[in-house]
Amino acid sequence: MGRLHGRTGARIAGWGGPFGAFAHGGNLSQSCERAAMLLGAMPLLSQLLPLLAACTSTADDTAAEQGWAVVGEGLDSALLSIWGTAWNDVWVVGADSGSGGVLLHFDGAAWARVGDLGPGDAWAIEGTDTTLWISGAGGRLFRYDLASGQLSTDQLDSALVFFGVWPASPTDAWAVGGSPDDSADPAVIYHFDGTAWTDIGIASEPTAEATFFKVSGTAADDVWVVGDAGNARHYDGSSWSTVPTGITANLFGIRGRYAVGGSFNGAILAWNGSAFIEETPLYSYQFTGISDDGVHTPTAVGTQGQVFLRGDAGWDPDPAEAVTLQDLHAVWIDPEGGTWAVGGHLSSPPLIHGVVIYKGARTIAPLEAL
Repeated sequence: MGRLHGRTGARIAGWGGPFGAFAHGGNLSQSCERAAMLLGAMPLLSQLLPLLAACTSTADDTAAEQGWAVVGEGLDSALLSIWGTAWNDVWVVGADSGSGGVLLHFDGAAWARVGDLGPGDAWAIEGTDTTLWISGAGGRLFRYDLASGQLSTDQLDSALVFFGVWPASPTDAWAVGGSPDDSADPAVIYHFDGTAWTDIGIASEPTAEATFFKVSGTAADDVWVVGDAGNARHYDGSSWSTVPTGITANLFGIRGRYAVGGSFNGAILAWNGSAFIEETPLYSYQFTGISDDGVHTPTAVGTQGQVFLRGDAGWDPDPAEAVTLQDLHAVWIDPEGGTWAVGGHLSSPPLIHGVVIYKGARTIAPLEAL
């Protein structure tokens, strides 16, 4: 899936536009002072108003104060998905750099590699109270029993890559993917009924050639899938329907109210209950991960370490200083409000140089090796 990500290079680290240098040269407070001093000397006041508005914004002040910290970087494998129940119960999966797909656990004191996922990249992880669900390359889907530590593997079509998985319950889960390196193979949606996985069969549908990248939902009768060329599907508990998005860019993630993606430039869509509305911010690159739990500030991550936050007026770059130039592939917010993001070198194979970053009140033990 490395081909899906935008180019690497200089990142956007704050405000863009003709006055981007004010924010780039220091923190937001310093930028506000500079802008205020120039108001009396420059007639182009309208160009400074967005910056001054940011000075009085109250959106996510706490997050800005805490700042990002690097937990791990330069790791052998890119890290591709993250999920947890608390700041001291965090799970991460990642690419296979020669020793199999990665499954990591953080218990609040240390990081540990868990289980044996075998060869191939592990692309997504989600969980319930009892089980971890993992999807990956080679048509493999995993279930990890949290009580016993037993890992079970379902080997389906080896030509498929399952990029996304989401469980509504231990007996009701969905997995999506396709064969991105072979356009002749259709996208797939599989369902787990507590006993076995079954292909629901979309091969004859008009958008079947598109790979699906992520699946997410709020309940058994509210499940969403997104993928290539702006494709989106919704399941209402009885049937799947295609939902227009109004864009043709790839969509790589969906969570809560938001879907994210893009090609070189970013794309963010918001579901208003009846239709998708585009909310793509200016000066953004491709997005690949989104967190929207209905409690904390919606957060989108993507190419070149970019992080955007949803405020009252729309999406803005995270005012906290960026700490990585690697692509961020996934983001998760723990119940305390701590934000975690994972990624690595994703623009082309091999998927390496894994990174974990954290922003919150806790001091997280470093992840030094996989």
